[in-house]
Amino acid sequence: MKYKVAIKYLNIINYPYMEEYLENMAREGWLLNKIVLGNIFIFKKVQPQELEFSISPYEMETFLNRKTKVELEEFDAVCQLVGWNYCTKSYDLFIYYKDRDSQVLDIHTDEEEEFNLLEKIGEKYIKSFYFLTPLLIFYTWRNLYNIQNNVFFYTSAIAQIIAPILPIGVIVTIVEWLKIKNFLKLNRKNVKMGNGIEYKDSKFQLLNLAYTIVFISLFLITIYILYVSIFLKDKIAILPILPVFIGTLVGLLFRFFIKPTKYSAQTKILTFIALLVLGIGLVNIVSVKNIDKLETHMDNPDRDKYKILLSSDFTEHNLEEEGIIEQDISLLVPTSYDYISRNLGNEEVENIKTIYAKALNENIAHKLFNAHIYEYKKFLKKLRHMGFDHSIESVVTNANHLWNVDEAYYLREDKTRVVLRKGKEVFVLSGEQFDNEEIIKISKEKLGLE
Repeated sequence: MKYKVAIKYLNIINYPYMEEYLENMAREGWLLNKIVLGNIFIFKKVQPQELEFSISPYEMETFLNRKTKVELEEFDAVCQLVGWNYCTKSYDLFIYYKDRDSQVLDIHTDEEEEFNLLEKIGEKYIKSFYFLTPLLIFYTWRNLYNIQNNVFFYTSAIAQIIAPILPIGVIVTIVEWLKIKNFLKLNRKNVKMGNGIEYKDSKFQLLNLAYTIVFISLFLITIYILYVSIFLKDKIAILPILPVFIGTLVGLLFRFFIKPTKYSAQTKILTFIALLVLGIGLVNIVSVKNIDKLETHMDNPDRDKYKILLSSDFTEHNLEEEGIIEQDISLLVPTSYDYISRNLGNEEVENIKTIYAKALNENIAHKLFNAHIYEYKKFLKKLRHMGFDHSIESVVTNANHLWNVDEAYYLREDKTRVVLRKGKEVFVLSGEQFDNEEIIKISKEKLGLE
């Protein structure tokens, strides 16, 4: 095994103790090769060595400025000139090493100067927390509030993976904020009194566990998107991450091509706004105006594999029709899909939509059934607030006396939308007169509900 991965916590408040950890790893034959995302330590196998590590703070960038490549090379050259070998970096912390027996100068010899650097870096982090913390709290509340009535939560693995990440993110952010704030407060007094900088030798097991969960979750999200888009052939699955991808691209463009320039702060801010508007435009173009190009067509579905209704099921006419399918997968509902049967010729024949889900057990299926009702009631309530005259109570009515399944409700007053549950299976059907006995008979036969 040539490489080894460890999840560790490295920050301005504990980096001298991380130097000891890296020295112990080198003694065991593992030399740090790279740090990814600040917490994923990648080691490569080497001969056991007695090394000494030095982690040096260096403010690499602020909100509007970033050190150029030349400036970074100059800093690196100075460190190597006095005998230190460059290892890697993690944000504003640069890591160097040397043979333990070699006599070289320390990279930082003035503690006051070193603390001034740490204070700048720490204040930068705290400013970012002012924005990040309320944002995470908002998204946590938005995703977890009334989660039991959220259809997407039951049917999509990405929603179930994200659910624990958000509160963990809130906790980690607040903990980091408090630790950095207390570290700076304590050491301002120490430096003022002529004492040394006090670092924290905490093992940060809670943070290590939190970061591990987050990274595993991100890995699972990647696997999920690849599986749904490649194996289930559902390109629309990439839409939820499209804003994140384009936002990251905009951030990288600004970081590497605008920040290092000598433009004024005003010019950089206007450029950032322009890039942001461009990113929003790209999301709109791809996800809204070209969504039809992402649709997955299935014109001759396998009726043994897919429990769906077609427009041709309810007419004797020969129809030219097409099918659009969106498939999903999750831990709670391993199989789910939406299928729209579109009639391309006869305008008198309605398009039919089938939403199908098979849950792990009947209890989850019952909750999903209720979630469909809740969301449609919420939709009708919005219509009423927009000026449409809908009575929520009179629209959603029991339909079990006609369908003879475990649970059944009509979701529209005209009975053209119905939600059904039989055992672990949940159906939402729309597009026909689903209180008609003949329509009910055909639907139950085609869906295997008899």
